[in-house]
Amino acid sequence: MDELGRKASAGSPLAKELDKLRARYQVILKDPAAWTSQDAAFIRDGVDRAQSPLEYASWLLDECTWERLHGDRTRALQIIASLDELKLTPLHKRRRDALAAALRPETNTEHQLDL
Repeated sequence: MDELGRKASAGSPLAKELDKLRARYQVILKDPAAWTSQDAAFIRDGVDRAQSPLEYASWLLDECTWERLHGDRTRALQIIASLDELKLTPLHKRRRDALAAALRPETNTEHQLDL
């Protein structure tokens, strides 16, 4: 990305897309337990801006992770239920299943998820 960024003209479509990717990676490469309210706002904006069903599912899984760790368990459960309506990749399905398991009342909420 850095190499492409050096070749992209400032303000060009490529430069703008690279900026979006950098911002995305700054969130998803961070430990979700350390996500901030600014990260949550970025994630929710990503849900709204998603350009494909798979991208939408990815952002929803991130939002569900946020809600599970920092927000509203009920909202996290709503997101899990909404994912049943989407076509998911095997990775999406594993993340969904791990989140659903972690949200079960009998599950130890301190359990570390492998997302």
